[in-house]
Amino acid sequence: MVCSLKLIWRIFTGQNSLWADWVRQHLVRQQSFRDIRDTGLGSWVWRKLLQLRPIAKQFPRMEVHNGMTVRFWTDIWHPMGRLIEVAGEIGTQKLGIARTALINEVRRDGDWEFRRCRDRRM
Repeated sequence: MVCSLKLIWRIFTGQNSLWADWVRQHLVRQQSFRDIRDTGLGSWVWRKLLQLRPIAKQFPRMEVHNGMTVRFWTDIWHPMGRLIEVAGEIGTQKLGIARTALINEVRRDGDWEFRRCRDRRM
C-alpha cells in the first residue's frame, strides 16, 4: 500500500518521473486525479491506484505560490479542503468560476474575481 501511495504522490508532485509524466499526460489529462471515473479499463496498477483515492486524499496539500498549477475547485489548497465538496457543483455556476479554473485565473492583483452571490456559504 505504501508503494502505491508513493505512486499517487508522484502524480501530484510532478517529480522527475517518466511514469508520472506519462500518467498525467495520457490518463489524467485535464482532469483531477480525484475525479477520474474508474471505468474498469487500464492496467491493474491504475485501477488499484484509483481504488486508493479515499486513503490518499488525506495526504496531499497544495502550495499555491503563483496559482498557475493549483485548481481552484478540486485541489486541496484551502483549510476547508476541496472547495467543490464544500460548495457543490452549483458553486461553479453561482460564482461563475469554471470547474477547471486555476487560482491565478480567479485571483488577480490581490483580489478575488468572481460573481457576486447572496448565498452565505459561497
